[in-house]
Amino acid sequence: MASKSYRQFMCSEELDPTALLDHRIADMRRLLAGMEPGSAASALRALRDAFPEASLEERVRALTAVRH
Repeated sequence: MASKSYRQFMCSEELDPTALLDHRIADMRRLLAGMEPGSAASALRALRDAFPEASLEERVRALTAVRH
């Protein structure tokens, strides 16, 4: 099965909240890896701008995984 985008998951009838969250955090990690922000604050700001529906906790989880 091909990888689905976040929006395709949102429209899917088979919504698995855990899979949806994992996919969204993976998308956030890819964004951060591509931009290499200079500070945690700028990374969180970029994530907030790109993923306005994501909670602060989700953005911090994505940032923590990239920085370790």
